[in-house]
Amino acid sequence: MKLFLDTNVILDIALDRKPFVDHAILLWRLAEQKKIMDEDGFREALNSDMADFEDAVQYVIALRNNCDALITRNKTDFGNRANIFGPEEMLQQIAHRRT
Repeated sequence: MKLFLDTNVILDIALDRKPFVDHAILLWRLAEQKKIMDEDGFREALNSDMADFEDAVQYVIALRNNCDALITRNKTDFGNRANIFGPEEMLQQIAHRRT
């Protein structure tokens, strides 16, 4: 499974933000096993219909890298786009796939 971690999930780890840090650390450990990010996508993000440029960049990068999911605590920022999950939701999906 190819995942993209939104900046806020990474900041949860860096800033030890409770109660989010525990789920973020688990996802980070899973992500360490494979490359999940790329640097392309800025022009496409500029032309997207998303209001927040940072979110647009992250979404485009996830799409271009055929990520199975984008994990964020700000799901509403991504509108009705597919495969957007909160950290806890993604951990549940991973656990479900393993059973």
